[in-house]
Amino acid sequence: MNEFEKETAKEIAKQVPIKDIYEDGAKKSVKATGDIVSLVPRAIKAALNPLSMWIMHKEYNLAATEKLLEDKLSNVSSEDIVPPEPYVAVPALQAISYSMDSEELRDMYANLLANSMNRNTAKDVHPAFVEIIKQLKPLDALVFKTIMDIDDSIMCAKILFGKSSERNKCLSNAMPDLFVIELYDLADPFEVSASLQNLERLKLISIIDAGLKHDYENIFGNNEYVLNRFDDMRQACADIDAIGVIKKTISQNNFGGNFAKICL
Repeated sequence: MNEFEKETAKEIAKQVPIKDIYEDGAKKSVKATGDIVSLVPRAIKAALNPLSMWIMHKEYNLAATEKLLEDKLSNVSSEDIVPPEPYVAVPALQAISYSMDSEELRDMYANLLANSMNRNTAKDVHPAFVEIIKQLKPLDALVFKTIMDIDDSIMCAKILFGKSSERNKCLSNAMPDLFVIELYDLADPFEVSASLQNLERLKLISIIDAGLKHDYENIFGNNEYVLNRFDDMRQACADIDAIGVIKKTISQNNFGGNFAKICL
């Protein structure tokens, strides 16, 4: 036992005297010595309760997954339904079992599993797809699906608030890093911006600096959300009198397209 562990043990001994510890082997918890001490195990138990419920419902989740797969493979010939590769199916089955409360993530895993069991699409299923879904929040999945549904390059901008003579000077947190008009009503624009950056990190979309051939300044500068934020910033800082726009474009790429084909 190192010095840190010894000191920790001493502190625990001060809080929980030996006489208060159950000697009965059937007792697996330490008797609380006061309300303050008892709050910690209670809080831990409350925090882990959802996981306990997940373990209890694991068989139910597996049955629900089988039903999802029945629906998704209903139009596939029985001759074309094949055993999935274990390196895809095992982690996907584990992951979907704790994603049942998220329609977006649950559906992605189910599509991945269904395509891995379809002789005609199994070759396009990459084991990395499971790990990618694991790194998505439900909002990330929704943003990605919306981008793929648009099926075209999308205008994106970084909005700057500052002086007319210094348009490239902006206040921190003035606007989301990436603002997209077609997406801002999906959720808080700052959360949507974080989702876009995560999707780009995972190589599911491409965000480039060159803008499309549109009037970015007019389109973004007159957006209701941007104007409201501009008014808020002007009230906070009298020097702000201009809106600046850095042009960007969101586009689909081959990897994201393959992922969408299998998982959406």
